Amino acid sequence: MLCVAPHQPMERDPVSKLLWPGRFQAQARASLRQCLLGLDRALTVQKIPLLEPSHKLLKIDPSVVRSDLGELIDALNDGRTGAACALLNTISNKPLLDQMDFGEPFRAWLATQRKQVEGQLQIAVSRALIALDREGNLDAHARLSEAWLACGRPHPPDWHGSALSST
Repeated sequence: MLCVAPHQPMERDPVSKLLWPGRFQAQARASLRQCLLGLDRALTVQKIPLLEPSHKLLKIDPSVVRSDLGELIDALNDGRTGAACALLNTISNKPLLDQMDFGEPFRAWLATQRKQVEGQLQIAVSRALIALDREGNLDAHARLSEAWLACGRPHPPDWHGSALSST
């Protein structure tokens, strides 16, 4: 959950309610503490300082966390079209956190996160396509557009404004 938006801390109480919805608040908080303690121990052995300690917030060090989503956004922002296309092909149309289900509150939270992530991706793809269009790099523009559409996603906002819109 923290990896979806690594720069945004989450409050402990809502997280415990999402992950342990059927438990009393004190039990859910205790379960979260136990889970975090186990995770911290495992990562300390690997010398990975992932969690940033706080009594109210859950935070991770974004410089330590890498995810396919983060890699894709970085590749799009950095103009690495080949890497972005490869990641789009790997991610395809798989839903974000598709193997996690902790009940209705979690599903509602996840639906919101998925919409936000899709919006972020669409903006990043649109910006990358605009940059490629300005550079006159029509081959990379076409590859990125095709990779995006192959994932079953809608046309990016710059689609009609691009040099390829007439093809």
